[in-house]
Amino acid sequence: MRGTFLIFPDRLPGVGLLVLRLAAGVALVWYANYIFEWIRPVRLAQIVIVVSITVGLFLMVGYLTRMAGAVVAIGTLASRLAWPHTVNASMTEATLVSSFIGIVAAALLCLGPGAFSVDARRYGRREIVIPRRSGRP
Repeated sequence: MRGTFLIFPDRLPGVGLLVLRLAAGVALVWYANYIFEWIRPVRLAQIVIVVSITVGLFLMVGYLTRMAGAVVAIGTLASRLAWPHTVNASMTEATLVSSFIGIVAAALLCLGPGAFSVDARRYGRREIVIPRRSGRP
């Protein structure tokens, strides 16, 4: 019996994961820019901005995708709980973008990076061969 390790799907599913990663990364960089403009750059805001941009870039290129997805999913959930009530229309937009980013990050956490990523180049596609036992047919 032969099987293939499917954490790095190629062809159309790989392109779909690439588009999903790019959407999450661009949205994270946009969100970091929004935080920079909306909040006066205090220490916590600076940390959030740096982490958002770093993790967004990691997601765009597919580097440490599962860890970056977990950081984003937990971070967006925490930011959603920190600002439960929106004050104005622009904050509502940021909350919706944050929720969107969290959902996409959770999907990437479950699906993996795909074939068009740094993780696929680092770890490579491997074929798993399950040997037959000699006593059983």
